[in-house]
Amino acid sequence: VPATGDRLRTWVAAVLLMCPLAVTGCAGSSEYMADVKSPAPLAAPADKAGVVFVRPSGLGFAINFAVLDQNGTWIGDAVAKAHFAVMLPPGDYMFVGWAENTAALKATVAAGRLYYVQVVPTMGFGSAHVRLEALTPRSPDWSQLNTWLGETKRVELLPTGVARSGDAGCSVVG
Repeated sequence: VPATGDRLRTWVAAVLLMCPLAVTGCAGSSEYMADVKSPAPLAAPADKAGVVFVRPSGLGFAINFAVLDQNGTWIGDAVAKAHFAVMLPPGDYMFVGWAENTAALKATVAAGRLYYVQVVPTMGFGSAHVRLEALTPRSPDWSQLNTWLGETKRVELLPTGVARSGDAGCSVVG
Protein backbone atom coordinates (compact mmCIF):
# COMPACT_ATOMS: atom_id res chain seq x y z
CA VAL A 1 0.00 0.00 0.00
CA PRO A 2 1.53 3.31 -1.05
CA ALA A 3 2.17 5.94 1.59
CA THR A 4 -0.34 8.80 1.89
CA GLY A 5 2.02 11.20 0.09
CA ASP A 6 2.42 8.74 -2.79
CA ARG A 7 -1.35 8.34 -3.12
CA LEU A 8 -1.80 12.10 -3.17
CA ARG A 9 0.89 12.54 -5.85
CA THR A 10 -0.69 9.75 -7.92
CA TRP A 11 -4.13 11.36 -7.62
CA VAL A 12 -2.80 14.83 -8.54
CA ALA A 13 -0.93 13.39 -11.54
CA ALA A 14 -4.09 11.61 -12.73
CA VAL A 15 -6.13 14.79 -12.42
CA LEU A 16 -3.52 16.82 -14.29
CA LEU A 17 -3.41 14.27 -17.08
CA MET A 18 -7.20 14.36 -17.41
CA CYS A 19 -7.46 18.18 -17.50
CA PRO A 20 -6.58 18.49 -21.20
CA LEU A 21 -9.43 16.11 -22.03
CA ALA A 22 -11.90 18.34 -20.23
CA VAL A 23 -11.02 21.40 -22.30
CA THR A 24 -10.07 20.01 -25.70
CA GLY A 25 -13.49 20.57 -27.20
CA CYS A 26 -14.39 16.99 -27.97
CA ALA A 27 -17.86 16.34 -29.30
CA GLY A 28 -20.15 14.10 -27.34
CA SER A 29 -22.65 11.41 -28.24
CA SER A 30 -25.79 9.89 -26.76
CA GLU A 31 -27.33 6.47 -27.15
CA TYR A 32 -30.70 8.25 -27.50
CA MET A 33 -29.67 10.82 -30.13
CA ALA A 34 -28.35 10.47 -33.69
CA ASP A 35 -26.45 12.84 -35.97
CA VAL A 36 -28.56 14.42 -38.72
CA LYS A 37 -26.58 13.92 -41.93
CA SER A 38 -28.15 16.64 -44.12
CA PRO A 39 -30.16 18.91 -41.85
CA ALA A 40 -32.87 21.10 -43.33
CA PRO A 41 -32.94 24.73 -42.22
CA LEU A 42 -34.54 25.18 -38.81
CA ALA A 43 -38.09 26.47 -39.05
CA ALA A 44 -41.18 26.26 -36.87
CA PRO A 45 -44.47 25.17 -38.44
CA ALA A 46 -47.37 27.64 -38.27
CA ASP A 47 -49.07 25.76 -35.42
CA LYS A 48 -46.00 24.96 -33.27
CA ALA A 49 -43.15 26.78 -31.58
CA GLY A 50 -39.60 25.61 -32.21
CA VAL A 51 -37.14 25.49 -29.32
CA VAL A 52 -33.51 24.85 -30.25
CA PHE A 53 -31.14 23.69 -27.51
CA VAL A 54 -27.52 24.40 -28.46
CA ARG A 55 -24.48 23.27 -26.50
CA PRO A 56 -21.51 24.83 -28.34
CA SER A 57 -18.92 23.92 -25.72
CA GLY A 58 -16.93 20.71 -25.60
CA LEU A 59 -16.32 21.14 -21.86
CA GLY A 60 -17.46 18.01 -20.06
CA PHE A 61 -17.98 16.23 -23.40
CA ALA A 62 -18.47 12.85 -21.73
CA ILE A 63 -21.51 14.13 -19.83
CA ASN A 64 -24.85 14.58 -21.57
CA PHE A 65 -27.43 16.80 -19.94
CA ALA A 66 -30.98 15.47 -20.02
CA VAL A 67 -33.48 18.17 -20.94
CA LEU A 68 -36.96 17.73 -19.50
CA ASP A 69 -40.18 19.71 -19.65
CA GLN A 70 -42.28 20.87 -16.70
CA ASN A 71 -43.95 17.46 -16.49
CA GLY A 72 -40.62 15.67 -16.12
CA THR A 73 -40.84 14.30 -19.67
CA TRP A 74 -37.47 13.86 -21.33
CA ILE A 75 -37.25 15.84 -24.59
CA GLY A 76 -33.61 15.28 -25.50
CA ASP A 77 -29.99 15.02 -24.46
CA ALA A 78 -27.84 18.13 -24.74
CA VAL A 79 -24.71 16.62 -26.27
CA ALA A 80 -21.38 18.50 -26.36
CA LYS A 81 -20.83 20.50 -29.56
CA ALA A 82 -24.35 19.71 -30.79
CA HIS A 83 -27.85 21.15 -31.03
CA PHE A 84 -31.36 19.73 -31.31
CA ALA A 85 -34.81 21.19 -31.84
CA VAL A 86 -38.23 20.36 -30.46
CA MET A 87 -41.54 21.55 -31.87
CA LEU A 88 -44.06 22.28 -29.15
CA PRO A 89 -47.62 23.54 -28.90
CA PRO A 90 -47.61 27.24 -28.00
CA GLY A 91 -47.78 28.01 -24.30
CA ASP A 92 -45.84 28.20 -21.06
CA TYR A 93 -42.97 25.82 -20.37
CA MET A 94 -40.39 25.12 -17.72
CA PHE A 95 -37.35 23.44 -19.24
CA VAL A 96 -35.09 21.60 -16.83
CA GLY A 97 -31.46 20.64 -17.41
CA TRP A 98 -30.51 17.61 -15.36
CA ALA A 99 -26.90 16.98 -14.39
CA GLU A 100 -25.12 16.84 -11.06
CA ASN A 101 -27.32 19.88 -10.44
CA THR A 102 -30.60 20.94 -12.00
CA ALA A 103 -31.22 24.16 -13.86
CA ALA A 104 -34.56 25.57 -14.95
CA LEU A 105 -35.63 28.03 -17.63
CA LYS A 106 -39.18 29.35 -17.87
CA ALA A 107 -40.43 30.25 -21.34
CA THR A 108 -43.62 31.32 -23.06
CA VAL A 109 -43.48 30.26 -26.70
CA ALA A 110 -45.68 31.26 -29.64
CA ALA A 111 -46.62 29.31 -32.76
CA GLY A 112 -44.53 29.88 -35.87
CA ARG A 113 -41.49 31.18 -33.96
CA LEU A 114 -38.06 29.76 -33.13
CA TYR A 115 -36.51 30.12 -29.69
CA TYR A 116 -32.95 29.31 -28.68
CA VAL A 117 -31.57 27.98 -25.41
CA GLN A 118 -27.85 27.80 -24.71
CA VAL A 119 -26.90 24.76 -22.64
CA VAL A 120 -23.83 25.76 -20.63
CA PRO A 121 -21.63 23.19 -18.86
CA THR A 122 -19.79 24.36 -15.78
CA MET A 123 -17.45 22.66 -13.36
CA GLY A 124 -19.20 20.65 -10.68
CA PHE A 125 -17.95 18.67 -7.72
CA GLY A 126 -17.94 15.13 -9.11
CA SER A 127 -19.43 15.79 -12.54
CA ALA A 128 -20.32 18.72 -14.80
CA HIS A 129 -23.06 21.16 -13.82
CA VAL A 130 -25.47 22.70 -16.31
CA ARG A 131 -27.08 26.09 -16.90
CA LEU A 132 -29.89 26.86 -19.35
CA GLU A 133 -29.77 30.38 -20.78
CA ALA A 134 -32.29 31.97 -23.12
CA LEU A 135 -30.62 33.34 -26.25
CA THR A 136 -32.37 36.48 -27.44
CA PRO A 137 -31.20 39.45 -29.51
CA ARG A 138 -30.42 41.20 -26.19
CA SER A 139 -28.22 38.33 -24.95
CA PRO A 140 -24.45 38.91 -24.92
CA ASP A 141 -23.92 35.67 -26.86
CA TRP A 142 -26.61 36.32 -29.52
CA SER A 143 -23.97 37.28 -32.10
CA GLN A 144 -22.41 33.81 -31.69
CA LEU A 145 -25.64 31.89 -32.43
CA ASN A 146 -25.17 31.41 -36.18
CA THR A 147 -21.54 30.38 -35.64
CA TRP A 148 -22.60 27.87 -33.00
CA LEU A 149 -25.32 26.41 -35.19
CA GLY A 150 -22.82 26.08 -38.05
CA GLU A 151 -20.05 24.56 -35.95
CA THR A 152 -22.14 22.12 -33.89
CA LYS A 153 -23.70 18.96 -35.22
CA ARG A 154 -27.47 18.68 -35.33
CA VAL A 155 -28.83 15.66 -33.51
CA GLU A 156 -32.29 14.15 -33.28
CA LEU A 157 -34.00 11.54 -31.15
CA LEU A 158 -33.52 7.92 -32.08
CA PRO A 159 -36.53 5.58 -31.73
CA THR A 160 -35.08 4.50 -28.37
CA GLY A 161 -35.14 8.16 -27.34
CA VAL A 162 -38.73 8.56 -28.49
CA ALA A 163 -39.65 5.55 -26.35
CA ARG A 164 -37.76 7.14 -23.45
CA SER A 165 -39.60 10.43 -23.86
CA GLY A 166 -43.11 8.97 -23.82
CA ASP A 167 -45.92 11.10 -25.17
CA ALA A 168 -45.29 14.73 -24.30
CA GLY A 169 -47.29 16.17 -27.17
CA CYS A 170 -44.09 17.44 -28.74
CA SER A 171 -42.23 16.47 -31.85
CA VAL A 172 -38.49 16.53 -32.26
CA VAL A 173 -36.92 17.52 -35.55
CA GLY A 174 -33.45 16.95 -36.96
